[in-house]
Amino acid sequence: MADRSVATTDTVETFRTTFNSLSTDLGDISALNVPGASDLVEAVNTANSASSSFVIGDDSSTEATISTNGTLRIKSGSGISAVVSPTDDSISVAISLGSIAAAGSDTDTFLVSDSGTIKTRTGAQVRSDIDALNSVSFNNRKYTGDGSTTGFTVTSGQATASVIVTENGVVQQPTDDYAISSTTLTFTTAPANGVVINIRELITS
Repeated sequence: MADRSVATTDTVETFRTTFNSLSTDLGDISALNVPGASDLVEAVNTANSASSSFVIGDDSSTEATISTNGTLRIKSGSGISAVVSPTDDSISVAISLGSIAAAGSDTDTFLVSDSGTIKTRTGAQVRSDIDALNSVSFNNRKYTGDGSTTGFTVTSGQATASVIVTENGVVQQPTDDYAISSTTLTFTTAPANGVVINIRELITS
């Protein structure tokens, strides 16, 4: 807002126009939006003395009032750092989990995420969660072909894809060369007389 003055040698008209220009500089008094203020000076004084404090609180109902011209400080802690950027008025908070190292052989605990919450699960619990196997072993059955027999006994629970079958060391193709139903493995073509048949079964629990 420019300074306005009227010289003693100016005309009454100059005084009038200069005085009227003050209302343009100051604005319409009816547009004041400061409660209790009826003129510009009161409005400025009221605004200057008004409280601009705010309250912060946490989940435990602990509260603190940040007063006018006060500073809210974000503190870093163990594994947590906070950096304020004055260029874009932002706060960056970083959480460091530290290094992850292999646990000892006697430790059977795993960290899993459950809807954003980190929880521990034992090896047995994780195995159950993912329906993993408890153990895997093999059972070997050996037969000798006679040129006519096509069916040979296998352990209950075996499937066509769970066994490895060889004839004289040559691996046979599941479904094409043999199939399993119940406890019987049936060859598409009977192994020749004297052929060594090896059936390696996968046993799981």
